[in-house]
Amino acid sequence: MRYFAFILILFTTVSANSQEGYLPRSCTQVWITTYSSKLEIEGKLIGLEQNSLSVLLASRNKMDDGSRTVQVPVPDIREFSFRDNRRIGKGAMIGALAGAGIGIITGFVSNFHNRVDSGAFFDNDHPPLYVTVVRNGAIGAVAGAGIGAAIGAARFYIPINGDPKNLASQRVRLEKHMCLE
Repeated sequence: MRYFAFILILFTTVSANSQEGYLPRSCTQVWITTYSSKLEIEGKLIGLEQNSLSVLLASRNKMDDGSRTVQVPVPDIREFSFRDNRRIGKGAMIGALAGAGIGIITGFVSNFHNRVDSGAFFDNDHPPLYVTVVRNGAIGAVAGAGIGAAIGAARFYIPINGDPKNLASQRVRLEKHMCLE
């Protein structure tokens, strides 16, 4: 009965913390490509009005007057892109787990035909099963984490094309990546 109560409390805590309303929203790095400039505007989205976007520029960028906030009119916006930082970690974690699983399976399969267990850790002719499994699992986890992080680091592009209707249709999606003041 104690185990059941522990599992119930653990499940309730995990499910309550995974609710959308309980998680703090963090600012997302955004890039805005405009028609008037070949450069991308990089920063954090802090305002979303009907006809413009407000962006707090990255720390290395400043306007000519020294301010770090810029208003970008909607007719000048070609596309809006962002990278969700949580996806990088999640991609690395899923990739590492998948890579480790594949590595462990290949370790078992590749050593299945080798019935001789010498017991020596560095015997390269006939390594024991646990060495092959651990080695393949570790290599698979590292490779999977790298590939998962690379996939997770991709940017999401939202074409605006200077049309306020496109901005209005993507308003909910953009509000998710806006910084709270």
